[in-house]
Order: sequence, then structure tokens, then C-alpha cells
Amino acid sequence: MALVALVVGYLLGSIPGTWLIGRWQGVDLRRVGTGNVGAANLAGSTGRSVAAIGLFLDAAKGVGAALLGERWGAAAGVLGGLGAIVGHGWPLWLRFAGGRSQAVALAAGAVLAPWATLALLPILGVGFVMRRLAASWLPAVVVWPVAAAVIGEWPGVLYALGAGVLTIALRLVGGRRGGGQPWRQVWRSRLLYDRDP
Repeated sequence: MALVALVVGYLLGSIPGTWLIGRWQGVDLRRVGTGNVGAANLAGSTGRSVAAIGLFLDAAKGVGAALLGERWGAAAGVLGGLGAIVGHGWPLWLRFAGGRSQAVALAAGAVLAPWATLALLPILGVGFVMRRLAASWLPAVVVWPVAAAVIGEWPGVLYALGAGVLTIALRLVGGRRGGGQPWRQVWRSRLLYDRDP
């Protein structure tokens, strides 16, 4: 059943809710702003109130996949959450060009490792206040599995490790071209700031 949870999580994560809201507003998120099919690009393209709906839908995918998977056991919950991250980042319906999956990852984490996920709020909160939310993601994903281990949320340790690897991979290779810059410089900028130099 764990593999079923992974597939169901992927298909649920692939539902391009934020992109559909953008289309409803007359915007194709793949062709404006960062080209990212996520709530941050939706906010920059349509406004914060519309983006809040997209953020809610992204989070709902993570929560839904994790809860559904947990009905079949802890391992299935972890795989369901990770499947949703993969689905949002590489969605079947948008030719595998999606978002960064950070909202999906946090939402599934709130189900699978609630206390460890709560421990990330100060890090992400400082990033938000300083307008460096993208830069705060890297320290957050380093702290996440450590916090889960210290708290004793053992399935959450595996989830947090997987979520960290997947969301960082999406930053590095998630559908952008690099603009002719040296790859070392491009990857450094993407890793630290989630943007091209």
C-alpha cells in the first residue's frame, strides 16, 4: 500500500491548482514572472488575495496526500507526502514543469512531523520579515530532520530528509535555463536565493 500512497500522492500533487487560478485570472504562470507555477509567482502576477487561494490549494495537496497515506501506515504517509512534493514539482498535467513544492512540503510535514515542522516557523518567520524567505529555506531544511529526531518523530525524520532533498533539487533543476551564466554561479544562486544570477 505504500507504493499506492506514493502514486496517489504524486497524482494529487500534480493537480495544478495554482496554475488553474492563474489561468482563471488570465495569466499563464509559466510565461510570467519567474515562470514558477507556485503561489509566490501567482502573488507577483495577480496579487496577494488571489495567491492566498493558490497557497491554500497547494497546502491542501500536501495535507491530503499525507493523511491519505497515513491510513495505510507511517511509511505510506511518508511516501504519500513525498509523492505530493514530486507531483507539484514535476506535474504530469503541465509537462513536468511545476512549482518548488515548499508549501506542499510544509503542509505534509505538519501532518507527518507536526512539532518538527512547527520548529521551522522561527527560521521561516525571520526570512519572511527580512524579505528573504527563499534564503531561509536552506537552513530550515537542514534543521527539519534534526528537530524531528530530537523530538522523536521518527517517520518525520525520513520525510524531512526526503522533502529537503526534493525541494532543493527543484531549486537547482526546476525548469529554468540559467541564462548563459557559468553553472557553478547559477547553482549557487539557485541554492541560496532560489533565483538565477
